[in-house]
Amino acid sequence: MTHLLVSLTAPGSVIAEIGKLQQEVFRSTGFLSAIAFAPTIPIAFVSGFEGLDAAALARRCPRGAVCSTAEMEAADGGLYLRVDTQGIWAAVRALVPCVDGPFAVHEGFVLGCWEGLGPTPPEADVPAQRFSSCTLDFVHLTVSDSAAWWREVYTETVQSRPLR
Repeated sequence: MTHLLVSLTAPGSVIAEIGKLQQEVFRSTGFLSAIAFAPTIPIAFVSGFEGLDAAALARRCPRGAVCSTAEMEAADGGLYLRVDTQGIWAAVRALVPCVDGPFAVHEGFVLGCWEGLGPTPPEADVPAQRFSSCTLDFVHLTVSDSAAWWREVYTETVQSRPLR
């Protein structure tokens, strides 16, 4: 099943650090979901990209924001690295028609799902990251099983727009 996702992607250096954290979560929990999804900040699953334009949404986002990572958070069956996007996440989410997807979205990087275990965040060194540029992406997220989306997942970015 293919889901349509609007997301934010941080600069490469931040992605590398978040990728290391995902690996650490995988090593400590064994959760395949920790490494199944690229380091990105999901904003909303949408019913379609028709009528949505990344450039138009980007123009409506707050300018000059400096995003920063916070702490890990367990919520809605998943684990997230919270990110303060200084209003970007909320502004975009308010402008798109949100629908349910294979996992809940929060203002942060996806670090995995509980995969049948209780919501106790693993012990991990959380990297303090700050970034002032990112991209707004429209992504096709294809999963073989929505209930266990992490078992087989493919992504394709179909539209991308830098935010500065």
